[in-house]
Amino acid sequence: MNKTITITNDKGQKVIADIVSIVNISSLDTEYIIYTFNKKDESGNIKDYVSRIKEENGKYVLEQIEDQEEWNKVKEMILNSVKEA
Repeated sequence: MNKTITITNDKGQKVIADIVSIVNISSLDTEYIIYTFNKKDESGNIKDYVSRIKEENGKYVLEQIEDQEEWNKVKEMILNSVKEA
């Protein structure tokens, strides 16, 4: 059985996503979630999303990764974990 997360999108709608993985990058002291809505892109690949996990007022909030250096470290971690699998 897949683990899921309920996400409130920018329109205020609650949507269910499958959790692919939750990882911690110790050098950034941050946790990230990789998730999917199981929808295919133009190439036929299932699109995955990555967000930073932050706790606010006892709830978890997903934040976009906007810093290019942070995004490069996250991509490197993802590629390394795929190579090891």
